[in-house]
Amino acid sequence: MTEKQVLKAQLEAAVLAEMERVGPGAFDKSVIWRQFKSHGAGRSTIYRWMDELLKSGRVGRHLARRLREAAADRASRTDDPAADTAQAAAAALLGVVRPEDIAHAGGVLPAIEKLHSCIRTAEQVMAHARTADGRVRNAKMLLAASEHVRRNVESLIRIRQAVMDLAQLERFHEAIFDVLREESPELVERVVMRLQQLSAQWSAA
Repeated sequence: MTEKQVLKAQLEAAVLAEMERVGPGAFDKSVIWRQFKSHGAGRSTIYRWMDELLKSGRVGRHLARRLREAAADRASRTDDPAADTAQAAAAALLGVVRPEDIAHAGGVLPAIEKLHSCIRTAEQVMAHARTADGRVRNAKMLLAASEHVRRNVESLIRIRQAVMDLAQLERFHEAIFDVLREESPELVERVVMRLQQLSAQWSAA
């Protein structure tokens, strides 16, 4: 092969790999151009080679072949390919934030306890801002502590709602995976590929 043919083959391999990674809908020619702009071919040549490849139908055939290969490979190493591909679909999803990761304080329960501690402290300040008979001793202190309580109560409500939302989302994902286990391996492999592509797109966003 000539140097030009080698470069073109390398570019086509890079295009096919990028198509696998992000999918045809999100394919960006400039990503490939940045990889090959210092390889000795001009921009117009690189883009012309990409256009030729995209118009040839090779991308679709390549992706279909990859799906068949993935399904055959999975079937050869597991007794339950459908369940295995459903698990792969779960792994391909973007990392769902776990309830314990909602607050950067070691977990939800410790975060809630800290908020309760803040509220108790603010309530002590509020008590100090009043006289023994309940009259206002320090209005500025009382209002600041009251506002502190309000903000912490709002934070508690948001955290608890987020936990409920995540639990519902996890149940929804489980229902999806139950459906996938009933489908053909190649269909599920296609779902896995698309989820991986979406994950790559969102991770780069």
